Amino acid sequence: MIKVVIFDYDGTLLNTFSGVNRVSSLAKILCFKYLKRCYLLLEILETCLGIRWPLHAPGIACISHIRESVRIGIATGRSELGLIRSAHRSGMNLRLMDFIHVRSSISDAWGAPDQHALVLRSHGRKETPQGLASIMRWLTAHGISPSEVLFVGDDETDRQAAAIHSFGFVMVDRYCPNFGLVYRLIVQETSEAPGI
Repeated sequence: MIKVVIFDYDGTLLNTFSGVNRVSSLAKILCFKYLKRCYLLLEILETCLGIRWPLHAPGIACISHIRESVRIGIATGRSELGLIRSAHRSGMNLRLMDFIHVRSSISDAWGAPDQHALVLRSHGRKETPQGLASIMRWLTAHGISPSEVLFVGDDETDRQAAAIHSFGFVMVDRYCPNFGLVYRLIVQETSEAPGI
């Protein structure tokens, strides 16, 4: 039985792969392709250039449908401040989350501008053994085994993160994600929920 669903943020809930404009597309290519997932630079460029990525509506609808049945979290390579600023610009309500997992960053020194879900921090990338260590400690403290966790992501690093920690995994297409399988796994039904 699934008790926790962890969503990746960029590409899964946030449509960072849509060409909002040329500047945003160039920022994404620079930070991810050439700088090996340099989230800090992406966060700086988003703030300085006012980049506002759209949310993937099906992902938000999925969270709304399943949040009464399971605990919901976000795991991202972003810093806490970067995630909060991005969520604010995109209209993402972090209060829907039971926890957010961020990567420790120099920007943590500036603090978060508002209150939101429980913040868990780890050092390293999600796809490394220490990358989701704080989530593993939280799960243990709540008596939840890795087999009761579903990780939803849009790329190979998300799949690797799930595999390293023995979580179930659902891959969604970052350009046109379909969360129907996530919904079905939670509600144990065979029919797809409308609008998901």
